[in-house]
This record gives sequence, structure tokens and C-alpha cells, in this order.
Amino acid sequence: MSTFVVPSGHYSERRRRSRSLRGSVTAAVAVLLAAGLLSPLSPTGTAFADTAPTLPSDPRTPETVSADLLPTPQIGTGASHGPGDLVGGGVVYDQLVVGDTVYVGGKFEYARPFGAGPDEKVVDRKNFLAYDLTTGELLDYAPAFNQAVNEIEVSPDGKTLYVAGTFSAVDGASAYRIAAFDVATGDRNMAFRPVLNASVRSLVVTDAAVYVSGIFASANKVARSGLAAFDHAGVLTPWAPKKGAGTVQTMHVSPTGDRILLGGSFQSLNGSVNPGYGLGVVRADTGTSLQDNGKPLSWTSNGIVRMGQPWGRFTPTITSFASDGTSVYGTAIGIANGATFEGIFKARWTDGKLEWLSDCHGDTHGVAVHGSAVYIAGHTHDCVTMGEFGEGQGVVGGDRWHRALAFSTATTGTLAPWAKTNLYKNFAGQPAPSLLQWFPYFNNGTFTGADQGPYDVESAGDYVLYGGEFTKVNGQKQTGLARFATRSVAPNVEGPRLSGADMLPWVGGFDGTNVRVHWTANHDPDNRTLTYQLIRSDRADRPVFETTVDSTFYRRPVIRSMDTGLKPGTTYTYRVRTIDPFGNATMSDPVSYTATATTGRVASMTAYDKKILQDQPTTYWPVNEAAGHPVGYDWAGADNLSVLTGRTAGVDGGNAATMDGRLQFASSHVATMAPATYSMELWFQTKTKVGGFLMGFSNKRTAGAPAGQRPNDFHDRQLYMDNSGRLSFEVAATGLQTITAPGALNDGEWHHVVTAVTPTSIELYIDGVKRASKATPATQWRGVGYWGIGGHDMYLRAFRPTSNHLAGGFDNIATYPRALDEATIAAHFAAGTPPTPNTVPTASFTTDAEHLALSVDGSGSLDPDGPLSYAWTFGDGASAYGMTARHVYAKPGTYTVDLTVTDDEGARSTSTRSVTVAAAPPATGDDVLAADDFARDATGGWPAAQEGGAWSVTGSAADLSVSNGSAGIAMAPSQTRTASLPDVSATDTDTSATFVWSAAPAANAQYVSVIGRKVGSDSYSARVRAGKDGSVHLHVLQNGSAIGGGKLSDVTYAAGATLSVRVQVTGTGTTTVRAKAWTGAAQPGDWQVAATDSAPALQKAGAVGLSAYLPAAETAATVRIGDFVSRTIPAP
Repeated sequence: MSTFVVPSGHYSERRRRSRSLRGSVTAAVAVLLAAGLLSPLSPTGTAFADTAPTLPSDPRTPETVSADLLPTPQIGTGASHGPGDLVGGGVVYDQLVVGDTVYVGGKFEYARPFGAGPDEKVVDRKNFLAYDLTTGELLDYAPAFNQAVNEIEVSPDGKTLYVAGTFSAVDGASAYRIAAFDVATGDRNMAFRPVLNASVRSLVVTDAAVYVSGIFASANKVARSGLAAFDHAGVLTPWAPKKGAGTVQTMHVSPTGDRILLGGSFQSLNGSVNPGYGLGVVRADTGTSLQDNGKPLSWTSNGIVRMGQPWGRFTPTITSFASDGTSVYGTAIGIANGATFEGIFKARWTDGKLEWLSDCHGDTHGVAVHGSAVYIAGHTHDCVTMGEFGEGQGVVGGDRWHRALAFSTATTGTLAPWAKTNLYKNFAGQPAPSLLQWFPYFNNGTFTGADQGPYDVESAGDYVLYGGEFTKVNGQKQTGLARFATRSVAPNVEGPRLSGADMLPWVGGFDGTNVRVHWTANHDPDNRTLTYQLIRSDRADRPVFETTVDSTFYRRPVIRSMDTGLKPGTTYTYRVRTIDPFGNATMSDPVSYTATATTGRVASMTAYDKKILQDQPTTYWPVNEAAGHPVGYDWAGADNLSVLTGRTAGVDGGNAATMDGRLQFASSHVATMAPATYSMELWFQTKTKVGGFLMGFSNKRTAGAPAGQRPNDFHDRQLYMDNSGRLSFEVAATGLQTITAPGALNDGEWHHVVTAVTPTSIELYIDGVKRASKATPATQWRGVGYWGIGGHDMYLRAFRPTSNHLAGGFDNIATYPRALDEATIAAHFAAGTPPTPNTVPTASFTTDAEHLALSVDGSGSLDPDGPLSYAWTFGDGASAYGMTARHVYAKPGTYTVDLTVTDDEGARSTSTRSVTVAAAPPATGDDVLAADDFARDATGGWPAAQEGGAWSVTGSAADLSVSNGSAGIAMAPSQTRTASLPDVSATDTDTSATFVWSAAPAANAQYVSVIGRKVGSDSYSARVRAGKDGSVHLHVLQNGSAIGGGKLSDVTYAAGATLSVRVQVTGTGTTTVRAKAWTGAAQPGDWQVAATDSAPALQKAGAVGLSAYLPAAETAATVRIGDFVSRTIPAP
């Protein structure tokens, strides 16, 4: 047996969870914490909707781990995956983290590393393996169990590992269903040798005892019906709770250590059936269900969450527990023969009172708490009572099972009624959590024959770990184990799922030179909020439309956009780009539109129009058509207004509609269902003294009955003005519900008004400010009808005006499928309000010269009313863009440097300074392996480096050049170019270089790398991804695969900026790779990324070099490299 030392650090954050066929508890690691040997684990931090925040403080949307699959070992040889196939596959039942070691138990015979194909790098692992939590590297520690391992646990002091299952031998020595091992040495504790006559399903370890449950009938040859406890010497204790028929599948110790929570399929516990029907609590000392005062121990949630009797081969059961120290989380399978629930529940530790139910139907096997999120393993298929996906809504292909989900720990709402009449129970009104945006894809395995995927989920530190019988994760072959991490650790490369034909937009023209472009939203496995850009063929570098929309795989709204001012006879091609918060992007197939002759009745799009369309209205009528034109075009859809004839000057420089206050009105022409949650928005001006109707909904396209008569239609959602000039809004919800804003608005000025309605409230905003609101009953009139503008009867309305029609102007009218929030409403009002005069910016900058390299910083420039762009010239013909920049001069001298800043309205200011630069002495010294300042001129190749020998550069030499103190590579899309110095041979290197691209990323990002060790085609390197959005990602790579890194929160990139990259590679056997990247003059003091790796091919001396990569979606560009230096690192 191998001897090893477990590093201090992480402990599984289950505290303690258990599950079907495995399940147990552990007390807090108080001894180690008190001794200072472990750091207590802190929550993951601020709450986010997914891996990128929208509402950081909202308990409904805590941050999740990334959906990126990290390198993780696999079980089986991978050669085949059939029922019971222990060679090709197997199943993982349990995982436990101690320090940085993950212990894994299950039923399998072999293992292999991440990425290994069938029968590649296969090693023996008999039902147990261990791997490194932070790297995913398979470890040598491998005690051999002759049958399945169901549960692994560690003692409270962290010194002893307990393993339980169906086995009868370990490493050839007898071990009847349970064994103990020394954590520090890995040796088995032969003094602990209890005897159980059949399988153990769950395991709990406290300071006083080791508790087990299962299907055994005796312990140490003494009768025990599936429940027993031993002291730490293996001596049987009197603890023996009495359960009815069925099995205890899972256990958990209370935070106080005095009670044991039991879950399973048992039908009574110590004679009680409530609690005791699949769920109950007993004392840790006696096993009874009585307190010291003789009263029963309470667990009230068992009155709601109850398991049933076996039904054929199916047995309803509580499968697992997890705890956050205050509450316990449990999972269940079973909705038949008396069972009430399957999914996940949360209960209070003190008395078992239910805190929430996640009524997502489907077998649920495992649960883990990570920060403010709860992760489950199972095969959920219906969360409709939580307002989420329904039966049959699959995320990948036609698969309708969701085998890994996450929920908020907080109670955030209540369950809706279950309307169907079938085995599932109706939990309407019960408290519920939020389903989070985390949808990695696991397939189902075949080993157990139960058509499951993950069985187990575990959490520790920055990681969430899954185990089971799956063979694919996110479409990639991966058997039995998967590792996920927080966004600070993960590469964050899982992006939008759909592209090509799946995102093909629809185009439809109107009035010749205008086109509506619509498409259905994309979806992303770990980001709800995505950005969409509409790209037109003649201006690929500048989207004609951009918006940000929330979506999921089951809730994909239609996104609506407009393009105006097209040239008749010209064919335009449109594509949709989807971008997640980390810069991952996909592109749709193109669709074309040929502009035709225009009547000139429709004005071009204004800045206000763009703002409204970005916020995705259902309908938008700018009403800026020419006077006399009777139609108000719908720029968001196809529901035009009619009849409009009068026009006047509007609020945003375009036209507005006018109505006479007598008979004129307008209505939409497409019948639609009256919304329950919505907003109406418009601008109006009037001087009327007799009031009138502004906007509402009716089942007829008429203005209703004349004033004073009963209505001849059904009308609702009415916004109107009374005779004094006040605005009122009403909805028909259990009677007429009316709100009225104070103050007269019949002053002849333009006013902005918005109504925001949900099933429980109505709000009225005027000129960007909420002026009235009211809580309303949930029921509103729902029927098919039309939107009306300017005129309608207001029969029985409060403060009913004299006139049914409003005399005045109407502009920029919109409806939305949601209640607009205060920030959006205020932004719309501001967008329609005349702007203040622009202030000219002031340019100012500082310089820092180091030999021939000059760093400039324009952060001292000022503009009080908007963002700035920065343009630099360096006096030698070179230029750059961005707040900071770096330039290397070809020769010493005094140069004039100009900074021109431009604000968002085009106003400019320039500052000029003279700088003097001097040549740097060449890099010398015994530690210099290679150096090249490229202070020479050449084309068609790179001359030999000043130190390190000849350059070897892949690709065509015609693309290479050297001039002005830098080397250039002309890059084509889809091209990777690598330059190395093969004469260099070293193991411990510290290598750096600078990079400047000739153009900004056109589509997404550009990549550069510094190579610290290159052995043949294998290498360790530091790669920088410079995004179009200004983001900078730094990863350390092994042969192109990230082994560490992520987004650099304190580094940004702008076009023309100099990227400096430094990588340090040290050690053999296990190699450490560290990296840092920066864009200013000051190098970061600490390494930003560090990782270790043991790839055999790279554990020896190698060359150094650099590389660049230009993705297929980018346009051709030249990358220039300077200041390449590699030094050897002396042995410590």
C-alpha cells in the first residue's frame, strides 16, 4: 500500500450528507480547526444569478460554479459501457474530500486519467481511487476492495478514514463491510475490525462512535436490524433504534452532535410513524426517540415528506442528506404507494420544520451545499410548480432528463398548484427556493440498469464534484467522475449553445428601406444574461443593433430589432452574434434582405428608438411617419396602429401623432391575449380641460359607447386623464382597482408615463418617477383584444372625465411583456429628455521611459459627462489606442507624443509632451538563456536572436519581419504561429515578451502565448486571451489544455495596447507553472496564475519560445513581438 501525506486545506462541505446506497455523517472538524491545522471554509461569496452577476445581493440568485468540465479521472477502461460491465465502466457511489485529496468509492475495476481514450493509460482501481482536488490528477493510493464501496467518511479529528460497503476483504485481508485507514499514512487500522453480515448503506462518525445502517441483520454476531454503532476500537455499543420494515439509506448527525437523523424506506421508527415514516430522528447516545423530559423528539416535516411501501421493484426512499449547520437538506425518490414526494427539501435542525420544497419531479439521489447554492444529482424532468421547465423540455437534443441542477439555499417563493391528476401530490402554497442557471449535461449510464447518470455530488473549497455511472459530460466522453469550479478557478469556456441555422434570424421589410429582424434567444448552461449583436454585411465591425436579454433553454424570448435608412436596390446580409459575459460567442447563419424603393414616410431610427428596442418591447409605435400617413408602424413586431393622420414635432426629434379630442382614436389590428404582467408606455402633451383617454385594452377595435352611455364592449387596463389634468390607471381585478397620481399634467408640455402591472400590484410612473401604486388581487380580466390610443369610453371609472377622447399629442408608444423596473423607466425618461450641452474633455497623460520602451497613461484626462476614447501618436509614425499604451522605439532620441481624447459626442482635446529614450544594454549574465530586442531590420524571416541561437518559426517565412525594435507575424484567420529557440535547453525558466496587435479583435478575441518549456511538440506555456470587450484572460497550458487560470479582473485591453506576458516553469516529476500578464508599465508583484502538472513527456529540459493564434471569426492582423528574454532560475 502506498504511503502518502494528505495536504491541509479542504474538507467536504457536506457536514454531513448521505445518499442512497451510501449516506452518512461527519461532525465538524473542530479539533483541527482549534489546533490551527485547517482553515475554516468560508462561503463562496457574493450571490449571483449564475457565474456572472446581475443582482449580486438577491438571495434568489446566488453565484453558481461554472458548467466547465475540469480535468477529472475516469473509471473503467472506456472500451464499452454495458449493464454490469466492470471492465469498460462502473459506477461511483460516494466521494469525500480531505485536504486536497478526493476519495472515491463505488463499483469499478479500473481507472484512467482525464482525456484518455478507450484502453489508454488504464490502471487497476478496485472499487476505490483517490485524486487531487485542485488538478484532477489520479493519485497512487489504491487499497483494493473485493466488492463495492458505498460510503466513505472521516473522523472529526481528520485522522481516520472509514470506508463501508458490500465488500468482505481489503487488499486480500478480511474486512466485513467496514474498514478504517490512517489518513496520514494510508495504512489500514487493523485494530478496528467490526463484523457485519451484509451490506452497509450509510456511515456516521462522531467523537464517540461509528454509526452504520444497511441491510445487515447482525453486528459483531449480535442481532441488529439494519442499525448499529461501534466505538473507535470496533466494539459494538448498545445503540440500536427500532425501525419497521424497510431500510435506513442515509444518516446525518445534528450540529449539536446529540441526535442522528435517519432517512430511507422504513415504515416506522421506535414505534412512531410521524415522525418515522421514511424520516425521523433518534438520540445519538441511546437510539431512542425521547428527550430527557420524556417528550418525543420532533421532526414535523415528516408530516409532509413521507415515503411509501415498496411498489413492484420500486421502493420510495429518502436518499441523501446535507447540512449547512443550521438546516438540513434531504433528497427523495418515490411518489407511489403512499409516498408523497420526490425532489429536495430543506428542514430546520431544531425541530425538523419544513423550510422549503423543491417540487421538481424526478429521482433525486445526492445533494451538496456550496456557498448559497444547493446542488443535486438525479434525473429531474419537471419543475413546473416552481415556474420553471416542464415535462419534456430538454436541454440537449431530445433528452428530457436534467441530471445536475442547482437551487438557492434561501426561501424565495411558493409552489404553484399541481394541476394534473396523477401520482404526484399538490404542494401548492408550500415555500420554495429558486432554480438557478446551472445546466451542465450528463447522459445516463447503463451499468446499474437503472438508467441514471450522477448518483453523488460533493463540494469542497472552490469545487463541486459529481460521481455516478454517466459516460458523457457536456457532450465530451467522461466516465463516472466530473469536477466543476467557481468562476475564479474555471476557464469559463462553456458558452452559448446555439449557432448556425439554429439561430437563423427572420427579416421582414416595410416601406422599402426599413427592415425588422427578429430571432429566438440563445441559451447558455451557466449564464442567464446574454448579449446579442445584429451584424450587417457592410459594417461587420459595428453592430447595427445590440441588446442584452435573459434566457434559459426552456424560456427563449423572441428578440426584436430594427434597421433603417437602407439603400434601395442593395442586398444586405444579417447575422446574429450571441456573447456570454466571458466573451464566448456563437454566430448565426446569414439571412438577406434587398431594400426596395421607399415612400419616405418612415423616418430614420433615433437614439431614443434604439434605447426602447434594446429593452425588447412587444410592440413599439414611434409614430414618426410623415403627416397624412394613416398607419403607425410597429417597429418591434407587426401589429401596426391605425388610423393616425395628424403629426407634430415629437420628443426625440421625430414626428408625433396628434388627435383632436372629439372622434379620433387609433387601435392595433392584431388580436392578442390580454397580458397579466406587462407595461404600457407613452409620451403625451395636452392642454385639455375636459380630460380624455390615453391608452388601454378592449375586445373591440372601437372607441366604445358615446359619453354617458353603457359600453358596447369589454375594456380594461385604462390610462386616462380627469378634467383637472390628473392621470388615473385602472385594472379589472376583483372589481375595478384604480390608482391616481397627484398633480395636473395638462400644461402643454411633453410628459412620459408608464404603467407597470404584475398579478399582485399596479404602479404608475410619471416623468421617470413612481407616483402611485397599489397591491391588487391576482385575478385580472383575460381575453383577446386590441390596444387603443386616444379615445375610449370610461364607463364607471373613478374620476371619469367629461370627454372620452384626449386632445393632444402622442409619441413613442410601447407595450412590454413584463413590468418595467424603476431604473429602466428612469432611463427611458432621460433618453427622451433634451440633453444638457456637451462639455469638451481635457486630455492629460504621464510617461514612463525605460530604455527604448515608453509607457503612457492617459487616466488623468477628464470628461464630466461621458466616457472617453484615447488615441496616441509617438512621433515616429507609430500609434496606439486605449487609456494606457506601451511603445518600443527603434532608436534613441527625443520624440513628440500626442494624446487625443474624444468623448461620446465627438468633442476632442489633445495634449502634447516630448520624451527622450535611450538604448538598453543587451541582456547579459550567466542566467540569460535567450534574449532578443529585435533591434535590426529584416523581411522574409527572423535573424538569429542576440542570445539563444536561431529562431524556428512555423508557417511561411514571407509573413515574418523585423523592424523598429520588434518582430512581426502577419496572421491569417484560423492560424497558429509558433516561434521557438531550439538551441535552448533548460528545465527551470523565467520567460517574458511583449505583444502588440495591429488591429482590435473583429469578432471575439486574439491570443498570444509565451512558452516556458517545449519538448518536441509538447509544451508548457502562458496564454493570454484579449477580448473585444476589453477583457483579459490568462491561462497556463499543457499542450494547449488549460491547467489553471481565468479572467483577470484588474487587467483590461484596448486596441493597440501592449500585452506583457511572463511565465515561469520549474521542477521535474511535478512541474509548477506560474504566469502573469499586464497592459501598463507596472508589472504585477504576485503571480496571477499557478498550477502543477506531471505530464511525463514534459518532465525534462526543453526549449523556449512564443506563439500567436487568430480565430476563424477574426480578420487578418499582424502581431508584433518585443523584449523577448528567458532566464534560468537557480536552484534554491
